[in-house]
Amino acid sequence: MVKVALIPFSNWGQTTMGDRANVLIRPMGVWLYCHSWGEEIPYLVRDALRSWRDRWNDPGQLASIVFCAMVDRYRHFHDYPIHFSIESSRVVPDHPDLVLDVDTQSASFEEHEIQPRGVLWRDSFAAYAALHDDELRELLARIRYGDDSLAIREWVPTKDLK
Repeated sequence: MVKVALIPFSNWGQTTMGDRANVLIRPMGVWLYCHSWGEEIPYLVRDALRSWRDRWNDPGQLASIVFCAMVDRYRHFHDYPIHFSIESSRVVPDHPDLVLDVDTQSASFEEHEIQPRGVLWRDSFAAYAALHDDELRELLARIRYGDDSLAIREWVPTKDLK
């Protein structure tokens, strides 16, 4: 069972449809898509990594663990139309993509649409899983507001994301 930190919604009670987020599992090229509350996905993925360290080497199981954690987190919102999917191609998100690369054991945030900035941040699974809520919140704020000190400046064309 994944222990997921519940992050307080900044707009609790308001419609948040369209807060889209993707998680890409490499090298499989499987996209896990969430249409609502995408701002929570980085925390949920971090908690899934913490809970299932022994599955970091298996892309299929890692994809399943993350997707099940996404569904489990949102299952109590029965009256709200929440959309998840497993895709073979990218759905345009409202947040940078969170990429889990099993071969390199790295997590990264990448942006390839609107104002493409490429790879914004990358570190090991262990380093990402070790981030405390306040550290992850600061990292996400720096990514959101375009802190250039984070940018790796490695452009990966969208067509090569798989």
